[in-house]
Parts: sequence; C-alpha cells; structure tokens
Amino acid sequence: MPPSVVIDLLVSLAAGFLCVVLGFRLQRRYPLGFLPPYFVFLASSVVYGLFNWTGISWIAEILTPSSAETVKIGLVFATLAFPFLVLRVMFLFETVLTWLHISKKGAYRAGMAVFSAALLIPYAIAALNYFARGDIQSLRPVYWIGTAALAAQYLALFFGLLARGGKMDRAGFKGLRVFSGISLVCFSVYVVLSYPGYEAGWIQIILPVLYFLVLLPPLLYVRRFLTKHAPDLGEIREAKEKLARLGELFDLTPREREVADLLVQGKSYKEIADVLFISPHTVKNTSSRIYEKAGVRTRGQLAGRII
Repeated sequence: MPPSVVIDLLVSLAAGFLCVVLGFRLQRRYPLGFLPPYFVFLASSVVYGLFNWTGISWIAEILTPSSAETVKIGLVFATLAFPFLVLRVMFLFETVLTWLHISKKGAYRAGMAVFSAALLIPYAIAALNYFARGDIQSLRPVYWIGTAALAAQYLALFFGLLARGGKMDRAGFKGLRVFSGISLVCFSVYVVLSYPGYEAGWIQIILPVLYFLVLLPPLLYVRRFLTKHAPDLGEIREAKEKLARLGELFDLTPREREVADLLVQGKSYKEIADVLFISPHTVKNTSSRIYEKAGVRTRGQLAGRII
C-alpha cells in the first residue's frame, strides 16, 4: 500500500473519529433538540466519506487505475456509501429545522421520501447497467445524483443562514447563522477543490483528508457557542422549568436540584463543583442519585426526559 494512502487513511480516520466523539459528547451534555440529528449527520458523513473515498481514491491507488476491476470494486463501495449520503442530507435538514423549532410535518417527511427515491432509483439503474454491460458511460447518472445531493446540502445551509422569524431566541438565531456560514465556507472550499478541472497532484492527495477536516470547524463552533451561550437559549430555560417540575415529581433535595439545574446547562462535574463549592466526587455521587430517582442512567438520558 502506497505511503500516501496510509497517511490519508490514518488522518481521515482520526478526523472522522474526533467528529463523532465530539458530536456524541455534545448531544449527551446539552438537552437541545438539534444536537441528536446533528450527531447523526456527523456520523453518517464520516461513514459515507470512508466508503466513498475507499471506492474512488484509495482502491485506485492500490489497484490499476481505471481498470474494470477497480471501477467495479469502487462501485461496490459507492453503493455501500449511498445510504449514508441520503442520511447526511436528511439529517442536515433535520438539524437546521430543529434548531429553528420548525415542526417536521407530513409534507416534509413525504418530500424527504421522494428526494431519497429520486436519488436511489437512478443510482440503482446506473449500477445495474454497468454490471450488466461493463460500459463506463452508464455511470454518468451517478454524477448528477451527486450534484443533486450537493445542491440539497447547500439549500439546507442557506436556509439556516437566511432564516427569519420562528420561535427561536436571538442567541439561537445568531448561533445558527454563524454555524451555517462556517459550514458553507468549509463545504465550498472542498467542493471547489474537488471540481474535475483541478488536476494538481497535491490536491488529489489532500482531498480525502479535507473531506473530513471541513466537518470540524462548524462542530468546534457549536461546541464553543454552547459553552458560552447555552444558559441564554430558550430551549435550555424551558428544560430548566421542566426539570423543576420533575424535581417535585421525583422528590429531589435542594442540593440535587441545584446539581440537576447545572447538568441541564451542560456544565461538567468540575464546573458544577466550582459553582457550588463542593468536590467533583460529591457532584458525581449527587448526579448518580438524581439519575436513580429519575429512572435514567446517564446525563444524556436525563436530557432526553426533558427535551
């Protein structure tokens, strides 16, 4: 295996793993509705990228480029990647709409189903034609399918950038717009460099890694935004009010309610200990009692009870 492929693969795996871990930790830490779909978006993007770049780049570096065997193996990996491309598009829309507190009604669900079918059917026909005839020209529809998925992702991000009204507070609007803007810039850098007109060798080498790296700036912004502004978000305030009612229901002590309130704000055990002037060990034990009374096992499950 060429050294460039090994380096690409290792860096891509590291960047993808970091995205998934950070996204998972965020959606467990904060009781915000848009974080679970954002985590699924990140996870599906990573899996799609691994399958896709294995099929169109890394396999070609190991086998003979443009040979029938290479194309067929690449097409198999592209087929494995395809469902995750659909998930990526769907959950990017889900993230933006949930962030805006826009309900996903039947028309939205139906539209997503039609969009998925519009991508899947031409792809399946093109793949079957290629395997039956071996004609590379039969794969042309795959390019347009990729273009349609690309356009849908731009549509979701522009919708987030330009959205008006809704039930969201000012801090939430600002966060969504900056997130959408950063995502658009990062996404566009990758799209421009991956355009077929760019033939430079160094660009072809960095593209697989760049695919994963462009996921990080928006994710890091969300992490920083929530660290700074989570208590100001209306959804957090509503969660705290619901938690107060749950506190009465589960007979939480005053200290347990204080800890639970800070848990909802996304504070770590150390941060809670600093605020309440107690030890992190005490915070951990108090949190365990809260989880036991609420009938959950983790902070994420507690957040799920109050979203």
